[in-house]
Amino acid sequence: MIYNSKARRNLIARQSGNHLHDFPQLLIGWRGEVACEFERESTSLKAGVIAVVPDGVDHYFSGLDDKSELLVVDISPVDPFLSALEDACNFSFKEALFNQSAFVLTAPDIQPILEFAGSQLEKSIGINPQLNCQLTTLFLTQICQENRPESSLLLK
Repeated sequence: MIYNSKARRNLIARQSGNHLHDFPQLLIGWRGEVACEFERESTSLKAGVIAVVPDGVDHYFSGLDDKSELLVVDISPVDPFLSALEDACNFSFKEALFNQSAFVLTAPDIQPILEFAGSQLEKSIGINPQLNCQLTTLFLTQICQENRPESSLLLK
């Protein structure tokens, strides 16, 4: 189990596979295109498309070109920073976002945020706790905001 959430870049290129984790993840389309599939749904992760992967959910991935790269956020269920954020906001990320697998289409104005995140992660050498807290919070809160029931950004 991971104890602190972590944001990272993951060059998939033309790799493929399937696996599951004991922690939730956000798979954020960033460069190129990555096919992603859950048991009952699939789509291509490209800029602005996010896969919400709850813990214990098997998911398949396949890079569709040499530059296929994702921004990945590994969410620790025991992350003290996220627990404090949930307490402060009287909100549960597990209930609001990670209760089922989904594909989410982000608002167009998030693209500069993805570029910022990618460049910050590229500059970061080793584990950077401040950057991980910043990016994890940014993506989780942004996606929860866009994933409200009245939002039309969920991919069907």
